[in-house]
Amino acid sequence: MTKTTKFNATYQGKIIGTRKSPRPYQFAIVAQHDEQAARASAFDYQPTRTDRANFEWDTFKATCSPGATVTPPGWNNATTFSRAEIEASQDRIAGDWSAYAERCRQRAIENFEHYLKTGHFEPHVAAWSMSRANAEKASRRVTGRLLAIVSVEAA
Repeated sequence: MTKTTKFNATYQGKIIGTRKSPRPYQFAIVAQHDEQAARASAFDYQPTRTDRANFEWDTFKATCSPGATVTPPGWNNATTFSRAEIEASQDRIAGDWSAYAERCRQRAIENFEHYLKTGHFEPHVAAWSMSRANAEKASRRVTGRLLAIVSVEAA
């Protein structure tokens, strides 16, 4: 049976990550998401092409009849939509494009506020590594702002 060791990653005197593993981890990559950038992105939200495509898709679905076979634009096969799917699409497109875009913006703000409450912008361990070289390599793929590569202690 393999022995499992508990590892602690400490940053600025505070344990920010723990992990149990049979592997001999020596380093942790510490990162932090940028709160100011996320705030700006949420409150200055501009609808994307995906938002527009989702609106057009829901508009198409909202005009269909429940159980009727339809071939959506760009599809090679036919499909059907249930009454619940159609009603959900009608609810999502209530109003017009500008109302839909405002709901997208509101959703971005709600997500940001949720992240703020749950500590999403605190330093965290983005990855664990067994060697300094691999830690430095992995640090290039870290999303958010890289803070440090710290040594890990076995607990």
